[in-house]
Amino acid sequence: MLCDCYWPMTEDVRRRLLIEDWLPVAELGVESLRESSPIPGQFPKLKTLHVWWARRPLVASAGAILASLLPAWSPELANEFGDRDELGTPEAYRDWFLDLCGIWGDPISASRLLRAAKAAGNPIPNPYTYKQAYRNSPKAVDVQLLHEVLRQTWGGIPEVCDPTAGGGSIPYEAVRYRLPSRANDLNPVAAAVLRAGVDTPAQYGSQLATDLERWGSILIGRLRARLCHYFPSLPNEEVATFIFARTISCPRTGKCVPLASDWALGLPRVRSRGWLV
Repeated sequence: MLCDCYWPMTEDVRRRLLIEDWLPVAELGVESLRESSPIPGQFPKLKTLHVWWARRPLVASAGAILASLLPAWSPELANEFGDRDELGTPEAYRDWFLDLCGIWGDPISASRLLRAAKAAGNPIPNPYTYKQAYRNSPKAVDVQLLHEVLRQTWGGIPEVCDPTAGGGSIPYEAVRYRLPSRANDLNPVAAAVLRAGVDTPAQYGSQLATDLERWGSILIGRLRARLCHYFPSLPNEEVATFIFARTISCPRTGKCVPLASDWALGLPRVRSRGWLV
Protein backbone atom coordinates (compact mmCIF):
# COMPACT_ATOMS: atom_id res chain seq x y z
CA MET A 1 0.00 0.00 0.00
CA LEU A 2 1.46 3.35 -1.05
CA CYS A 3 0.28 6.59 0.45
CA ASP A 4 2.46 9.62 -0.16
CA CYS A 5 1.35 12.86 1.45
CA TYR A 6 2.57 16.30 0.48
CA TRP A 7 2.11 19.40 2.58
CA PRO A 8 3.56 22.91 2.83
CA MET A 9 6.17 22.94 5.59
CA THR A 10 5.85 25.90 7.96
CA GLU A 11 8.52 24.74 10.40
CA ASP A 12 12.00 23.30 10.08
CA VAL A 13 10.93 20.09 11.84
CA ARG A 14 7.54 18.53 11.23
CA ARG A 15 5.42 17.03 13.94
CA ARG A 16 5.51 13.33 14.60
CA LEU A 17 2.74 11.47 12.75
CA LEU A 18 0.11 9.34 14.42
CA ILE A 19 1.12 6.28 12.38
CA GLU A 20 4.60 6.55 13.88
CA ASP A 21 3.19 6.12 17.39
CA TRP A 22 -0.04 4.15 17.05
CA LEU A 23 -2.25 2.39 14.53
CA PRO A 24 -5.30 0.25 15.49
CA VAL A 25 -4.12 -2.80 13.57
CA ALA A 26 -6.41 -5.25 15.36
CA GLU A 27 -9.55 -3.16 14.79
CA LEU A 28 -8.67 -2.49 11.16
CA GLY A 29 -7.92 -6.19 10.65
CA VAL A 30 -11.30 -7.31 11.98
CA GLU A 31 -13.10 -4.72 9.86
CA SER A 32 -11.12 -5.72 6.77
CA LEU A 33 -12.34 -9.29 7.24
CA ARG A 34 -15.93 -8.09 7.68
CA GLU A 35 -15.55 -6.04 4.52
CA SER A 36 -14.37 -9.06 2.54
CA SER A 37 -17.41 -11.14 3.50
CA PRO A 38 -20.39 -11.32 1.12
CA ILE A 39 -22.95 -8.69 2.11
CA PRO A 40 -26.46 -8.85 0.65
CA GLY A 41 -28.38 -5.69 -0.05
CA GLN A 42 -27.80 -2.44 -1.89
CA PHE A 43 -24.32 -1.66 -0.60
CA PRO A 44 -21.89 -2.82 -3.30
CA LYS A 45 -18.23 -2.63 -2.44
CA LEU A 46 -15.73 -0.79 -4.56
CA LYS A 47 -14.03 -4.06 -5.45
CA THR A 48 -17.28 -5.53 -6.82
CA LEU A 49 -17.67 -2.75 -9.39
CA HIS A 50 -14.82 -4.07 -11.52
CA VAL A 51 -12.58 -7.15 -11.40
CA TRP A 52 -9.11 -6.10 -10.26
CA TRP A 53 -6.15 -7.68 -8.53
CA ALA A 54 -4.89 -6.94 -5.01
CA ARG A 55 -7.82 -4.82 -3.95
CA ARG A 56 -6.97 -3.10 -0.68
CA PRO A 57 -9.70 -3.04 1.99
CA LEU A 58 -11.31 0.38 2.19
CA VAL A 59 -11.17 0.55 5.97
CA ALA A 60 -7.45 -0.26 6.01
CA SER A 61 -6.84 2.36 3.32
CA ALA A 62 -8.76 4.93 5.34
CA GLY A 63 -6.75 4.11 8.46
CA ALA A 64 -3.43 4.37 6.60
CA ILE A 65 -4.34 7.72 5.05
CA LEU A 66 -5.62 9.32 8.25
CA ALA A 67 -2.78 8.04 10.43
CA SER A 68 -0.26 9.27 7.84
CA LEU A 69 -1.72 12.77 7.92
CA LEU A 70 -2.79 13.34 11.51
CA PRO A 71 -0.20 14.31 14.09
CA ALA A 72 0.52 12.09 17.06
CA TRP A 73 -1.36 13.24 20.15
CA SER A 74 0.44 15.70 22.37
CA PRO A 75 -0.51 18.17 25.11
CA GLU A 76 0.24 20.95 22.63
CA LEU A 77 -2.36 19.56 20.24
CA ALA A 78 -4.94 19.40 23.02
CA ASN A 79 -4.17 22.99 24.03
CA GLU A 80 -4.54 24.26 20.48
CA PHE A 81 -8.07 22.83 20.38
CA GLY A 82 -8.97 23.24 24.03
CA ASP A 83 -12.72 23.33 23.35
CA ARG A 84 -12.76 19.98 21.50
CA ASP A 85 -13.18 16.93 23.71
CA GLU A 86 -12.12 14.65 20.83
CA LEU A 87 -8.55 15.92 21.18
CA GLY A 88 -8.41 16.34 24.94
CA THR A 89 -6.70 13.06 25.86
CA PRO A 90 -4.84 10.29 24.00
CA GLU A 91 -7.78 7.94 24.57
CA ALA A 92 -10.33 10.43 23.24
CA TYR A 93 -8.09 11.14 20.24
CA ARG A 94 -7.89 7.44 19.38
CA ASP A 95 -11.65 6.99 19.78
CA TRP A 96 -12.19 9.90 17.41
CA PHE A 97 -9.81 8.30 14.92
CA LEU A 98 -11.80 5.06 15.01
CA ASP A 99 -15.02 7.02 14.47
CA LEU A 100 -13.44 8.67 11.43
CA CYS A 101 -12.63 5.20 10.07
CA GLY A 102 -16.26 4.14 10.48
CA ILE A 103 -15.54 1.79 13.40
CA TRP A 104 -18.48 2.73 15.61
CA GLY A 105 -18.26 -0.10 18.12
CA ASP A 106 -15.90 -2.70 19.57
CA PRO A 107 -14.91 -5.05 16.73
CA ILE A 108 -12.35 -6.96 18.81
CA SER A 109 -14.83 -8.06 21.50
CA ALA A 110 -17.48 -8.86 18.90
CA SER A 111 -15.02 -10.94 16.87
CA ARG A 112 -13.91 -12.79 20.00
CA LEU A 113 -17.53 -13.64 20.91
CA LEU A 114 -18.24 -14.82 17.38
CA ARG A 115 -15.18 -17.07 17.23
CA ALA A 116 -15.96 -18.59 20.64
CA ALA A 117 -19.55 -19.31 19.62
CA LYS A 118 -18.46 -20.98 16.38
CA ALA A 119 -15.86 -23.08 18.19
CA ALA A 120 -18.49 -24.23 20.69
CA GLY A 121 -21.08 -24.86 17.99
CA ASN A 122 -23.52 -22.46 19.62
CA PRO A 123 -24.94 -19.89 17.19
CA ILE A 124 -25.49 -16.43 18.67
CA PRO A 125 -27.09 -13.21 17.39
CA ASN A 126 -24.84 -10.87 15.48
CA PRO A 127 -22.52 -9.41 18.16
CA TYR A 128 -21.61 -6.37 16.06
CA THR A 129 -23.66 -3.34 17.07
CA TYR A 130 -22.88 -1.32 13.94
CA LYS A 131 -22.62 -1.73 10.18
CA GLN A 132 -19.36 -2.68 8.51
CA ALA A 133 -16.94 0.24 8.74
CA TYR A 134 -16.76 0.85 5.00
CA ARG A 135 -20.52 1.51 4.97
CA ASN A 136 -20.32 4.25 7.60
CA SER A 137 -19.69 7.62 5.99
CA PRO A 138 -17.60 10.05 8.06
CA LYS A 139 -19.74 12.61 9.87
CA ALA A 140 -19.60 16.16 8.57
CA VAL A 141 -18.53 17.52 11.97
CA ASP A 142 -15.67 15.02 12.13
CA VAL A 143 -14.48 15.87 8.62
CA GLN A 144 -14.57 19.57 9.54
CA LEU A 145 -12.47 18.93 12.64
CA LEU A 146 -10.11 16.76 10.61
CA HIS A 147 -9.51 19.63 8.19
CA GLU A 148 -8.98 22.08 11.05
CA VAL A 149 -6.36 19.82 12.62
CA LEU A 150 -4.59 19.34 9.27
CA ARG A 151 -4.52 23.07 8.58
CA GLN A 152 -3.18 23.79 12.04
CA THR A 153 -0.55 21.07 11.71
CA TRP A 154 0.71 21.57 8.15
CA GLY A 155 -0.44 25.05 7.20
CA GLY A 156 -2.93 23.59 4.72
CA ILE A 157 -4.74 20.38 3.79
CA PRO A 158 -2.20 17.81 2.51
CA GLU A 159 -2.60 16.18 -0.87
CA VAL A 160 -2.73 12.40 -1.09
CA CYS A 161 -0.77 10.97 -4.01
CA ASP A 162 -0.93 7.35 -5.17
CA PRO A 163 0.95 6.86 -8.47
CA THR A 164 0.26 3.09 -8.52
CA ALA A 165 -3.35 3.21 -7.37
CA GLY A 166 -4.62 0.06 -9.08
CA GLY A 167 -8.31 -0.33 -8.29
CA GLY A 168 -8.35 2.95 -6.40
CA SER A 169 -8.98 2.16 -2.71
CA ILE A 170 -6.61 4.88 -1.46
CA PRO A 171 -7.86 7.77 -3.66
CA TYR A 172 -11.44 6.62 -3.09
CA GLU A 173 -11.03 6.96 0.67
CA ALA A 174 -9.14 10.25 0.32
CA VAL A 175 -12.08 11.71 -1.61
CA ARG A 176 -14.49 10.55 1.10
CA TYR A 177 -12.62 12.74 3.58
CA ARG A 178 -12.65 15.69 1.16
CA LEU A 179 -8.89 15.52 0.74
CA PRO A 180 -7.22 16.58 -2.52
CA SER A 181 -6.01 13.45 -4.24
CA ARG A 182 -3.95 12.50 -7.28
CA ALA A 183 -3.86 8.92 -8.53
CA ASN A 184 -2.80 7.01 -11.62
CA ASP A 185 -1.48 3.63 -12.69
CA LEU A 186 0.80 2.27 -15.42
CA ASN A 187 -1.94 -0.15 -16.48
CA PRO A 188 -4.43 1.72 -18.70
CA VAL A 189 -7.26 -0.53 -17.50
CA ALA A 190 -6.58 0.57 -13.92
CA ALA A 191 -6.46 4.20 -15.05
CA ALA A 192 -9.89 3.75 -16.67
CA VAL A 193 -11.24 2.12 -13.49
CA LEU A 194 -9.94 5.08 -11.47
CA ARG A 195 -11.65 7.54 -13.79
CA ALA A 196 -14.97 5.68 -13.69
CA GLY A 197 -14.94 4.60 -10.04
CA VAL A 198 -13.40 7.61 -8.31
CA ASP A 199 -12.94 10.70 -10.46
CA THR A 200 -16.30 10.88 -12.25
CA PRO A 201 -18.43 10.10 -9.13
CA ALA A 202 -16.44 12.69 -7.15
CA GLN A 203 -17.21 15.32 -9.80
CA TYR A 204 -20.90 14.61 -10.38
CA GLY A 205 -22.07 12.79 -7.26
CA SER A 206 -25.73 11.73 -7.11
CA GLN A 207 -26.40 13.33 -10.49
CA LEU A 208 -25.07 10.12 -12.02
CA ALA A 209 -27.72 7.92 -10.38
CA THR A 210 -30.32 8.25 -13.14
CA ASP A 211 -27.85 7.51 -15.94
CA LEU A 212 -26.33 4.61 -14.01
CA GLU A 213 -29.72 3.01 -13.45
CA ARG A 214 -30.68 3.50 -17.09
CA TRP A 215 -27.52 2.09 -18.65
CA GLY A 216 -27.14 -0.57 -15.96
CA SER A 217 -30.62 -1.87 -16.78
CA ILE A 218 -29.78 -1.92 -20.48
CA LEU A 219 -26.56 -3.86 -19.83
CA ILE A 220 -28.30 -6.37 -17.55
CA GLY A 221 -31.02 -6.88 -20.13
CA ARG A 222 -28.51 -7.60 -22.88
CA LEU A 223 -26.54 -10.04 -20.74
CA ARG A 224 -29.69 -11.82 -19.56
CA ALA A 225 -30.90 -12.23 -23.14
CA ARG A 226 -27.54 -13.79 -24.14
CA LEU A 227 -27.10 -16.06 -21.11
CA CYS A 228 -30.47 -17.02 -19.67
CA HIS A 229 -31.09 -19.92 -22.05
CA TYR A 230 -27.82 -21.49 -20.90
CA PHE A 231 -28.97 -21.38 -17.27
CA PRO A 232 -32.67 -22.26 -17.15
CA SER A 233 -34.45 -21.46 -13.88
CA LEU A 234 -37.06 -23.57 -12.17
CA PRO A 235 -40.46 -22.03 -11.35
CA ASN A 236 -40.21 -19.16 -8.85
CA GLU A 237 -36.43 -19.05 -9.24
CA GLU A 238 -34.17 -16.42 -10.71
CA VAL A 239 -30.47 -16.50 -11.54
CA ALA A 240 -28.65 -14.42 -8.93
CA THR A 241 -25.26 -14.13 -10.60
CA PHE A 242 -22.94 -15.68 -13.15
CA ILE A 243 -19.49 -17.12 -12.48
CA PHE A 244 -16.74 -15.18 -14.27
CA ALA A 245 -13.89 -17.13 -15.88
CA ARG A 246 -11.44 -16.44 -18.68
CA THR A 247 -11.33 -18.95 -21.52
CA ILE A 248 -8.85 -20.41 -23.98
CA SER A 249 -9.35 -22.38 -27.17
CA CYS A 250 -8.81 -26.11 -26.89
CA PRO A 251 -5.86 -26.98 -29.20
CA ARG A 252 -7.59 -30.23 -30.24
CA THR A 253 -11.24 -29.21 -30.72
CA GLY A 254 -10.97 -25.43 -30.99
CA LYS A 255 -13.82 -24.97 -28.50
CA CYS A 256 -13.73 -22.57 -25.55
CA VAL A 257 -12.44 -23.99 -22.27
CA PRO A 258 -13.03 -21.99 -19.05
CA LEU A 259 -9.94 -21.43 -16.92
CA ALA A 260 -11.33 -22.34 -13.50
CA SER A 261 -9.36 -23.80 -10.62
CA ASP A 262 -12.46 -24.84 -8.65
CA TRP A 263 -15.85 -25.87 -10.00
CA ALA A 264 -17.60 -25.76 -6.63
CA LEU A 265 -20.43 -23.23 -6.53
CA GLY A 266 -20.92 -23.29 -2.78
CA LEU A 267 -19.26 -24.10 0.53
CA PRO A 268 -19.02 -26.29 2.44
CA ARG A 269 -18.61 -29.02 -0.13
CA VAL A 270 -19.86 -32.52 0.70
CA ARG A 271 -19.01 -35.82 -0.90
CA SER A 272 -21.97 -37.61 -2.47
CA ARG A 273 -21.73 -40.85 -4.44
CA GLY A 274 -18.05 -40.33 -5.06
CA TRP A 275 -18.49 -36.85 -6.49
CA LEU A 276 -17.49 -33.60 -4.81
CA VAL A 277 -20.50 -31.28 -5.01
